Amino acid sequence: MKTVLNRISAVLCSLTLLTAFASCGKSDSDEEKKTNNNLVGGDIDDDVNVGVDDMPYGSTMRSMRPAADNDVPLMIEFDYRFVTEDMAYAVSNYMAGVAKKDPALMQKATNPEIFKAAMESEEAATPEEYAEAMYNDIKEVVGDDFTLSMISVQSVSDSSSFNFASYNMFVNSVLPDAQITDRKLLELNVYYKTDDSSGTLYDKTGAYVNAVLYTIDGKLYIIG
Repeated sequence: MKTVLNRISAVLCSLTLLTAFASCGKSDSDEEKKTNNNLVGGDIDDDVNVGVDDMPYGSTMRSMRPAADNDVPLMIEFDYRFVTEDMAYAVSNYMAGVAKKDPALMQKATNPEIFKAAMESEEAATPEEYAEAMYNDIKEVVGDDFTLSMISVQSVSDSSSFNFASYNMFVNSVLPDAQITDRKLLELNVYYKTDDSSGTLYDKTGAYVNAVLYTIDGKLYIIG
């Protein structure tokens, strides 16, 4: 069994679906690309005049809330030009499933065979045991039992700015006949609450949670 430290590392590197393959290896140039195309927390100079389609990520943010969008279990905000509603639903379902220790919600967001492989990598005997392990990963970071209140998608990368090679290898090993038509990496700022405190996982670690989403055979899945 992996050490707690290694498991936390996997949480920060991905949504813990991929532990053996989770790689945060972004080059400096990748990080520069992401920063230069991301407006979350930043500003556009007053003398810059650009159209909406040319503005960087974060310029047109929207949110989906459980009260207004009944199928969303956890509030999520994102730039709708870069993140589709299907992507938002997948991330919300998966992270809500982790927070509630509800494997059914997690399974709504991922492929059955990918989920089975993730369970095996964690040596989890049941989906419930796997969900509990994912919850405990975050509990170890925040130091107590917690709930999640919101997710904010900070940036989106595709194959031009992130190396998906290890994820491709993983998907092909589990689903050798898979037809992959799209790949996205979403950086998430995840907001939590405990009985005594609140904040974000970024506050605790200095790193965003990465969600890797693939479109496989026409369907969108979180795979890491």
